[in-house]
Amino acid sequence: MWRQWFKQTMVTLVIADDGVVLKDGQRETVLVTQQPSLSEVEHSIRQYRSKLKGKRVKLVLAGSWVSVMVLPWQDHLSRRDDWEALGVQALQKACNNTSENWVCRVALAEYGRPVLVMGISEKFHQLLMTLANDLSFDWKQIKPLNTVLLNKHTGVGKLVVAEPGLITMMQLERESLVGVSVLKPPLGQELVGLQQHLVRLNMLGQQTHQRAKTHVIVSAALPQNWSALQEEQANLVVIKDRGGWNSHAQWIAHLSHASH
Repeated sequence: MWRQWFKQTMVTLVIADDGVVLKDGQRETVLVTQQPSLSEVEHSIRQYRSKLKGKRVKLVLAGSWVSVMVLPWQDHLSRRDDWEALGVQALQKACNNTSENWVCRVALAEYGRPVLVMGISEKFHQLLMTLANDLSFDWKQIKPLNTVLLNKHTGVGKLVVAEPGLITMMQLERESLVGVSVLKPPLGQELVGLQQHLVRLNMLGQQTHQRAKTHVIVSAALPQNWSALQEEQANLVVIKDRGGWNSHAQWIAHLSHASH
């Protein structure tokens, strides 16, 4: 009975561009505090094998560790494997590197709707599987930050996620993701980069004629005054948690663990 209870315990692991964080209940452990390499991720996780053994682990990936895109529906694709193979090709094309090996997973919605693709490098995927096997734990979920936030913010027309050096803009229709675009502004210029992009697309002007809101989710690691965006447009809502998190990875761990 005790063993059964123990195996049901779940922890959250976050891997982001500014660190690695492990959250188990109210206990939070920062494993890496700078931009981690693949070998540093492996070393840091192996150091905490006692916290992971027998657990179910929810992994949330952010930044350069994961790619998210949307593929248009194609009638001739009927199997999940076919969609995943197409996702690999699309990611290789997007990265302009046909030699890069990817592992893709897809989220199939209703018939005829666009298909969400999540991709990570094959080397990274192999490491994750090896760690689970060597340290005797199970990956319950492997998710990008964007899908975690999509599940938390429903009923919006657009969802914008602002991370350090990365802005992801997602277009939704009938609760389904139909488009993704990415900006990569310099660190510290995320707000300016998004403002300029919105002006170029004339998005702010268009929002006055739309009922669906645009939610802009801002990492606690970004210090700029993001309320200026909301002042420019009534249908745009800026959501920025000003909690005392020192890093983007810690902020992700907090909001992801709370969504269990």
